Amino acid sequence: MSSLPAVVADLYRFVVGVDTHAATHSYAIVGAPNGTLSDQTTFPTTPAGLGAGAGIGDK
Repeated sequence: MSSLPAVVADLYRFVVGVDTHAATHSYAIVGAPNGTLSDQTTFPTTPAGLGAGAGIGDK
């Protein structure tokens, strides 16, 4: 059995990054095999903005 760590692209189709701040949150979805940016957006931390951000995985 190999002791080498797994590569993310071997385990997942996408990687999601989130950058949180007091007034806004930003996210990006990147294709794991080739690093292609699939989606990104910034939304406010208001209730309406957080509701919009909750649908990130629906695409």
